[in-house]
Amino acid sequence: AHPSISPPLKMSYIPSPRYRHIAASVGHNLYAWGGWTKDIPIDPTTKEAVHASTEKKKHFSSVDILNVKTGEWREERTRGDPHPGVVGAACTVIGRKIIVFGGYCGHGTCFYNCITQLDTDTLEWSQISPNDAPQSAHRKAHCGMVQFRAC
Repeated sequence: AHPSISPPLKMSYIPSPRYRHIAASVGHNLYAWGGWTKDIPIDPTTKEAVHASTEKKKHFSSVDILNVKTGEWREERTRGDPHPGVVGAACTVIGRKIIVFGGYCGHGTCFYNCITQLDTDTLEWSQISPNDAPQSAHRKAHCGMVQFRAC
């Protein structure tokens, strides 16, 4: 049998269509963040996503949350600096924190290898490992992560 959301979705708020985003389940909520959307600020000269701007940070300083028990979507603002790799990042969940790695900025060859976490209780971003850490893996986008328990 396929899992279903019960009751059916209530569409008082509808998230923007997106792809290459992250989605993670914590408790009875599904968190969706990042990815390509029609709202990503584009540089008119290069026709690529802008590297960094107040507008881009504002756009990615929110998360869409689906409560699978009620079927309702809502948008919540986050605090702190969001993960910079907004497209094609990977994520996993540890406890009630979403751990995000890698991703693509949206222009040129701007890939990231930093690790950032989103605390789902406070909706605050914090950096775990900077982009230029000497022990970092090669910069990645479109990768996967798994959670495991060390013995």
